[in-house]
Amino acid sequence: MTYDRFQLLQRHLRVFNPFNLADTDLPKVFRAVDNWSEHLQQVSLKLWSPGTNIAVDECMTRFTGRSYETTKVPNKPTPFGFKTWVVAQKGFFLRWIWHQPRKRYGPVGLPKKPRRQPRKKSQFSRQLRSQRRRDLYTPLNPTQSMVIALVNRLPKARYHVFIDNLFSSVNLFTHLRRLGHGATGTARRNCGIFKPFIQLKVDDTAGRNLLQFGELRIAPTVDHKVNQIAWKDNALVLFLTSVFKGDERVNRKRKRPNTMEARARPIQRFFGEEAVKDFEIPSVAATYNDEMNHVDRGDQLRASLGYDHRVRRGPWQALAWTFLFDIALINSYLLQLHGSPSWKRYRSQEAWRGCLVDALIATFSPNFQGRKRYRSGNEDLNSPGHKLIYRGRTKRSSCHACQGHRCGVVRSQAKAKA
Repeated sequence: MTYDRFQLLQRHLRVFNPFNLADTDLPKVFRAVDNWSEHLQQVSLKLWSPGTNIAVDECMTRFTGRSYETTKVPNKPTPFGFKTWVVAQKGFFLRWIWHQPRKRYGPVGLPKKPRRQPRKKSQFSRQLRSQRRRDLYTPLNPTQSMVIALVNRLPKARYHVFIDNLFSSVNLFTHLRRLGHGATGTARRNCGIFKPFIQLKVDDTAGRNLLQFGELRIAPTVDHKVNQIAWKDNALVLFLTSVFKGDERVNRKRKRPNTMEARARPIQRFFGEEAVKDFEIPSVAATYNDEMNHVDRGDQLRASLGYDHRVRRGPWQALAWTFLFDIALINSYLLQLHGSPSWKRYRSQEAWRGCLVDALIATFSPNFQGRKRYRSGNEDLNSPGHKLIYRGRTKRSSCHACQGHRCGVVRSQAKAKA
């Protein structure tokens, strides 16, 4: 099949019935793939039992056409496309939620906060105040509520959730601890962290009043449910955690950074002329570096053998072929890699995809009723043993028998133009 013919056929391939879309609150682009998406998530959780450590992060799907649901994130490798919130483990995508841009939308499917109406105090407001007094209500923004929604969609267990500074806040970590889950993540200055740590971060960015390399400062929250940590590495790093005390240490081998910024002077003095050193660092930083990349591993597998053709028309096709279809292939690869298959494990994704293609051809090609190319003669015979038929071609070209044409049969020719 030629490339042009494949492109013509691909326009008519759909994973949904265009005349009978589900009538839901989702945008049309998400409704088109929602059934397949939900099926993949349910099957993934049936085949993969998640462990304790999971990561929540955002994921981008490239789409260069027009759509109201596209998002622009300038600092990402894929700066323009559809944003998806994902919870993953070892690159295996467990659950995901679509994202709809603009301030009034956010993660799709989460309950929206009701609009404030100028009314007198109602019974609901009195209940809300009483819940706050009893510490049963934690205010969260839509991005932080999405973390809770993803964790609640997993099988019931106690999880250690790793998140970056896009989600971290004291309120979110307190809410996760109330639900029975631990959390660890980096923090921004505006997340409600200990105010002296904010000033330390400002001074570190400006290159003044620098802490010594490896210096660690810990401050628990008022309710003693979340630890706030400031650690001087190449730069000052802020952590929030409800799992680590903060004073645990572990050995790691590190390379000397080559930065010349003022805030990196303490680590340059520590390394001196040595290029590599083995020393102790806080366990919270070491564990975070090891476990935060679960979603990034899946993104790397998608990028290595992804769909190279850019989708400019049909936004649902970008989600179907460059996100959901890739997830099905990658999750199946990770299942046989980390599971106990009855065959020899495939260590590379390319070999696994080749195995899938061979299995599909072996299963469905015997029942194929389309036109098949004719082969004449003994195909196992070496080329010099053929009775080569050139018919006006040069001697270096392939003969007609090798190309699969019948010999001695008149082939149809296009009519000459008048």
